[in-house]
Amino acid sequence: MNNNWHGIMKITEAKQIRNGIVIWEAKNMYNLLHSDGEDYILKTLFYNDGTSPPTSYYLGLDARGTIAYADTMASITGEPSTNGYSRQPLNSSSTGSTGWTITSETSLHKALSNVVSFSASGGGYGPCPNLFLTNKSDNTGKLISSVVLSTPATLASGDTLSLRMTLSLKDCP
Repeated sequence: MNNNWHGIMKITEAKQIRNGIVIWEAKNMYNLLHSDGEDYILKTLFYNDGTSPPTSYYLGLDARGTIAYADTMASITGEPSTNGYSRQPLNSSSTGSTGWTITSETSLHKALSNVVSFSASGGGYGPCPNLFLTNKSDNTGKLISSVVLSTPATLASGDTLSLRMTLSLKDCP
């Protein structure tokens, strides 16, 4: 178990693929749970007004120089807006192709995502050193957590960045 656990999300696997070849890959990149994320999670669990959880959460890429606990969606800079980029949804209520698998291993519970992919078409985008999790497809949501990628994502036309993540309250091996 990692005693330096910083939040709820760990990127268990990331790889950038170009022309069918993996040009970089990394495992076990840890997130920072933001203040808004803590607030959102606690209010969703204990003070829910019926609007939470959302149908989907969203993953996005951005170019903040550093990530900080106090970051909000207003802190997001350099999020791509062209060449096929869009925030990728993660369904909160299904185990389908954009959903989650809930598992339990020796009293450690976790949610494992299916593979989520960002692709570039008609041109590239990046570098994007960060991945973020939010509850809205636009900037009106809460910035829940962010991960600094081990290699900034710089996608050329035709590239794909594939990610799989685990959400848990304790670090999962």
